[in-house]
Amino acid sequence: MIDKDTVRKAIDLALQASSYAQLGPAGADLAAGARRDLASLTADWPETARAAIPAAAANVERDRHSLDRARNHFIKDIRTRFGFDARRYTPETKAQLDAGMADFNRRKSRVIEDAADRFLEALSPIGRPV
Repeated sequence: MIDKDTVRKAIDLALQASSYAQLGPAGADLAAGARRDLASLTADWPETARAAIPAAAANVERDRHSLDRARNHFIKDIRTRFGFDARRYTPETKAQLDAGMADFNRRKSRVIEDAADRFLEALSPIGRPV
């Protein structure tokens, strides 16, 4: 049986392997280690489930990247309206910035949870984990 925690870990390992691989030779050993850990974690999974992890990780990366871009635009807007020196922000402006950043952080943390839910749903047409 594949549980949600294991799916989250598998997606995270796939993300790590991808990130390390982008470092070229410097990340080769780290990427290989993450791939080895991923293979070990998913050894008893059906082949279709193991094969679906890279796509789930790519979707997580895409969604996180999109949120990062939106966060950067939010920060740019705050800075355009109120200046670059956050020490001079009014308490209301600081609260607006803090609330916006907290919201982006919550949404970014939720991306991997949603991906794990979709992954398990795709494996289980009748609503129960495989």
